[in-house]
Amino acid sequence: MINITYSKGFFRRYDKLINRDTSLEKKYAKCITLLVIDPFYSSLRTHKVNISTFGLVYSSRVTGNIRIIWKYFNRDTIVILTTGGHDGKSSVYK
Repeated sequence: MINITYSKGFFRRYDKLINRDTSLEKKYAKCITLLVIDPFYSSLRTHKVNISTFGLVYSSRVTGNIRIIWKYFNRDTIVILTTGGHDGKSSVYK
């Protein structure tokens, strides 16, 4: 079982996204649950990305456009760094 911790930056972006679309709350909950069970579960489509702000980290899918960016803190802890869109103004890949 994996422990999850969150950065302050994640909560700021998460709150903005949830305020725009409350149905995302359940989708985030499902994504986090799957991350705890298996970070590489197929529906998460987890893959490595190199982001200038964070370096080499992982990206997992919440919806078709929304991603969670995270990294391993140690073998049993994941730190969720940020969230946002896959493309456009709120892209997490900038």
